[in-house]
Amino acid sequence: MIELLREYWAMVVGFFGIAIFQGRLSQRVKALEEKPECVPETVCSDRRDACQKMQEKEFAHGSTEFGDIKKLIMQVKRCSEEQHKMIMEHLLKMHE
Repeated sequence: MIELLREYWAMVVGFFGIAIFQGRLSQRVKALEEKPECVPETVCSDRRDACQKMQEKEFAHGSTEFGDIKKLIMQVKRCSEEQHKMIMEHLLKMHE
């Protein structure tokens, strides 16, 4: 019974895998058939430069945000350690 279920599952997975592969292949063929218009090399380089600048700007912004988040996490960690120490001291005093 288990072997039959495994075979059935393999057939289902295989069917969907083939369907996905054929769908992607047909998309690629359509893209090749449509042939986009040629653009001058200067336009491509300008677009590439603009994308590069935008990525660098986003990366710089993200790295500063990451630094801020990291500082906040350290502050929270410090506060929780202090609270833990205070609680432990209080419990030890109560136990004495």
